[in-house]
Amino acid sequence: MSIGAEVSLAEDSTALEMISTYRYFDRPIDPDLYLVRPGDVLKVTFINAGLNPLKLTVDPEGNIINSALAINKVAGKTLSQVRLMLRDELSALYNADQIVISISNPARVTISVTGAVRCPGLYTAEVSQRVSEIIDSAGGVIALGSRRWIIFSGGSKEIIVDLDRAKFIGDVDSDPCLYAGYSVYVPSKSTDRVQVVGEVNIPREIELTPGDNLDILLALAGGLRSSGDRVALQVIRNAEPLNAENIRLAPGDIIIVPPLINAPGFDDIVLYGAVKNPGRYSYITGITLPKFIETAGGFTENAGWGRTVLFRKAQADARGRYSTVRYPISCKTSDHKGLSDISLQPSDSVFVPPAMGYVRVRGAVYNQGYFMFVEGEDALFYIMSAGGYLPSADKDLIGIYNHISGVTETLRPKVLINDGDEVVVRIREELQ
Repeated sequence: MSIGAEVSLAEDSTALEMISTYRYFDRPIDPDLYLVRPGDVLKVTFINAGLNPLKLTVDPEGNIINSALAINKVAGKTLSQVRLMLRDELSALYNADQIVISISNPARVTISVTGAVRCPGLYTAEVSQRVSEIIDSAGGVIALGSRRWIIFSGGSKEIIVDLDRAKFIGDVDSDPCLYAGYSVYVPSKSTDRVQVVGEVNIPREIELTPGDNLDILLALAGGLRSSGDRVALQVIRNAEPLNAENIRLAPGDIIIVPPLINAPGFDDIVLYGAVKNPGRYSYITGITLPKFIETAGGFTENAGWGRTVLFRKAQADARGRYSTVRYPISCKTSDHKGLSDISLQPSDSVFVPPAMGYVRVRGAVYNQGYFMFVEGEDALFYIMSAGGYLPSADKDLIGIYNHISGVTETLRPKVLINDGDEVVVRIREELQ
């Protein structure tokens, strides 16, 4: 083999290696969002001019330096802005009317990933990759992190990333490429959430965003199972069933998809939420709630077990007709230290919400707000954390509100508080 042939093969091998080291864009880039960075190579193509293409490289200082052109500072500018900056100058210099300026190959970039991820830090990726991929590099979103309000910044505009829409609906615009910014921040999970439960593929709690409707939220819960009755779907708000048609959803709503009556497994018990093995289980006569959860592997580490709710359908009436309405039953013992030994019935649904990490205190206290949950503390601890009682407060009885069930219990301030509870300090009756 000749030396020339060896060099040619070496060049071909290098070219193939370069091609394999980057992933090209999976869809057309948005030039209004694409940030031109050091290392980017701009390809200038002259249409119908008989000229060879020109390559312009952005140097480490963010400048394009070419002997025939002035020094052009492009750092922080989008591809659209750089095109406007260069087009007239190139047109005059090369006497070409039609000029196309494009990105040659995806460059590598360092992205800051902070907030509610397992391993915050700086990560390197290609600009053709998506925000979800750099978050995966940082260990993924933690249980208390938001998946629908992630902030991608540093570019021409701040972008809200919605990983749920990208994953379940295929909305790729909700998971933009990394060429549009420098920084990813994952905030804590929004307090505006709804529950989608029953005959859906992935029963779960979902953050509520503007524009969400029933169809979108059902899709974000993995869609209906074949056994789900979409017509009989219900929305529970503050323990009251609402007509689901054209409803405007609100934080705290519970969307229940009941099974088709007489469908296979109609009597099954459904367990979902923060348990190790969620799913459908055949009904066992006399089984209690704690035993049932134990047989399903128990709670996960991030379970907010104190807010576990049982949803039970009403019994058939004298004519044998079933109501689709399910009513919630709080599952805590009277001292709030464990789950009650309630016996389950056919078609029950049990939801164990994930831990929220905080307790809300509102009403007649000096500083209403959210306070970090501390295991083993009573309601009085959180009332004192909120600055204590106002002079008008009822110090004998308080309300403990469960967002999942919509039930408020009236209890003494020394009652044990569970993760996610809401402590309501009322005004004394004689002052109302």
